[in-house]
Amino acid sequence: MKIDPIFILCSPRSGSTLLRVMLAGHPGLFSPPEIHLLSYKTMRDWNAALGPCPWGSCPKDNHDCDQRHGLQRALMELKQVDDKASQQIIDAMIDRDEPIPQVYEMLASLAAPRRLVDKSPSYSADGEVMERARRLFPGALYIYLYRHPYAVIESIARIESQSISKAELKWRTRNANILKFLEAIERNRQIHVAYETLVQDPEPVMHSLCSFLGIEFDSAMLNPYEGNRMIDGVRPGCRPPGDWNFQAYQRIDQTRADVWRGLDMPLTEETQSISRVLGYDIPVASGLALEK
Repeated sequence: MKIDPIFILCSPRSGSTLLRVMLAGHPGLFSPPEIHLLSYKTMRDWNAALGPCPWGSCPKDNHDCDQRHGLQRALMELKQVDDKASQQIIDAMIDRDEPIPQVYEMLASLAAPRRLVDKSPSYSADGEVMERARRLFPGALYIYLYRHPYAVIESIARIESQSISKAELKWRTRNANILKFLEAIERNRQIHVAYETLVQDPEPVMHSLCSFLGIEFDSAMLNPYEGNRMIDGVRPGCRPPGDWNFQAYQRIDQTRADVWRGLDMPLTEETQSISRVLGYDIPVASGLALEK
């Protein structure tokens, strides 16, 4: 691949849909909903592993909320086709059992001269998946987006119908995996962004991101609810890929940076340690045991 992707690395519920849509406003970037490609070797693997949304708030038989829709929505945009034609393209790739690197190559070629942005929070669950990005794409750039653990844990527990302890474990392991992976990545190929700073003062953050990516700043990035940003579903009445609550807002909501302040939960010492690395000062937990 001539130009390697830009990867957004994060835990779930860290604001990656907002960042993805902001980046989608730049004419030099192609930033589709989460495509979940990196975790698999071939398209048959991808198709077999993914399906209806696993969140607890979604009915298990809700096929209008599907993890495969991000790739489909990307192809609809790149090819300027409808959901049926884009599904035929995907079905053909599955029939050929297309290797995932070739799918990336296709997306990058169709998006050119724009650079492909891959925002898939699922990658942070497995360090080996992120290592695959390092092997396949030696020139890839990485944006690490992180958010206060209280806000993320509460959101995961509510949206995914999980216990607080399991939600904490997800925040801790995902961020630990990312930090460990980035230790092996050159500093000039990574940038770290706090969600709170992104929503409180977005313009300097986007200036920094543009400088990091080697592109000129574009003010359209500050207006994520304007223009075509692929925030719709693949068909009318179908939930969009990613955080479908994104459309509940009409502008960047600065107050979202402080939602954690109304929360109070004990955190394990290990979670506290990672929080300090990320700049969050939280009292050490008093005896909360994580579920194994």
